[in-house]
Amino acid sequence: MTKRRLAAMASCATLLRLIQISSIGGSADTDVIELTVNPQRPCTPSVVTILTLLTARRMAFVNDFMESSRSLPERAKQRRIGTLGQQVQYLYSSSILGPMKGYGQFCPVAKATEVLGEKWTPLIIRELLSDEQSFNNLRKGVPLMSPSLLSSRLKSLEAAGVIDRQKTDRGVMYSLTSAGEELRPIVEQLGVWGQRWVRSDMSKKDLDPSLLMWDMHRRIDTSYFPGDRTVLRFEYVDYPSKMRLWWLVIDDTGVDICLKDPGHDVDLFVQTRLKTMTQIWMGDISVSKARREKLLGLSGNTEIKNSMPKWIGRSVLAGVARA
Repeated sequence: MTKRRLAAMASCATLLRLIQISSIGGSADTDVIELTVNPQRPCTPSVVTILTLLTARRMAFVNDFMESSRSLPERAKQRRIGTLGQQVQYLYSSSILGPMKGYGQFCPVAKATEVLGEKWTPLIIRELLSDEQSFNNLRKGVPLMSPSLLSSRLKSLEAAGVIDRQKTDRGVMYSLTSAGEELRPIVEQLGVWGQRWVRSDMSKKDLDPSLLMWDMHRRIDTSYFPGDRTVLRFEYVDYPSKMRLWWLVIDDTGVDICLKDPGHDVDLFVQTRLKTMTQIWMGDISVSKARREKLLGLSGNTEIKNSMPKWIGRSVLAGVARA
C-alpha cells in the first residue's frame, strides 16, 4: 500500500479554484502530493490540514487529475464547497477524479467487486432489499453517508444496471433490477458471516440511534397495539438531548419515527442505554433479562409493556450464533 498526503489550504473558494497539484517528493514506496487552493477571497487565517490516505499506488491518479483540471466541467465551476473536509470529499467522490479504477482483470470476482466493492455500496443494496426507497429514506438507512456521496453511488449503481430510478406520484423512487435482486442471497449471507465472525462489540463507535430506530420501526408487529394510535417514547439516557428522545407513532397506516414530540399522549415510556437497546435488537440480550437486571425501564400501558418481547421484533440476523 502507498501512503499519499494531501496538504490543502482552507479557504472560501470553490473547489474549482484548485490551480496546482504537483509531486513534491517521494520514493519508491511513498508519494507526497501537495494540493493548493487559490482563493478568490482568502479567509483568515488559512488552515493547513494533512490527510493521509492509504491507497494502492496509482501514479495515473495524479496525471488524470492534472489533465482534467485543464478543462473542468462547467457545472462544477459553479459549485461552492465551504469547508476543507467538504473540498476533499467532493474531490474524491466527483467525476473530476472519478472512482477508483478497476482491477485490470477479466476475473468475474474482480468485475463484480468493481461495481459493489466501494464503501457504502453494499449498505445501499441492503436498504433496497426491503423495498423500493426514496432518496430521503435511503439516507435514514445510511445516516452517516453524505447526500452527495449517496447520489454518486446511486448513479453508479444505476449505470451498472443494479438499480432502477423511476419518477412516481410519491417522487423519485429507487428499486433493484433483476441484477440487483440476484444479490439478495449474497448480501444476506454477508450479514450472516458478519454476525458470526466479526460481530460488533457494541462499542460507542458502532452505535447509532438513528439507524437503530429506523431498523426497529420496520420490524415492529403492529397487531399488538390497540386503538387508532399508539405512541412509544424511547429515551437513550447516555445520549445528548439532540439524539436522546425518539417517538414511534403507530396507526393503521404503519409506523412513523419522530425526533420531536408529536404532541400525542404517550402510551409507553422506554428508558435505557443505547447499547442495551441495540443488544436487544441484535438478540444479544432479551427484554426480560434487561428488565430483571434493571438495564431497561418501562412505564405506561401494562398490556403494551408486558407484550414488548413480542412486538419489538429483532434483526433478521439476531438468531445467528457467534463462531
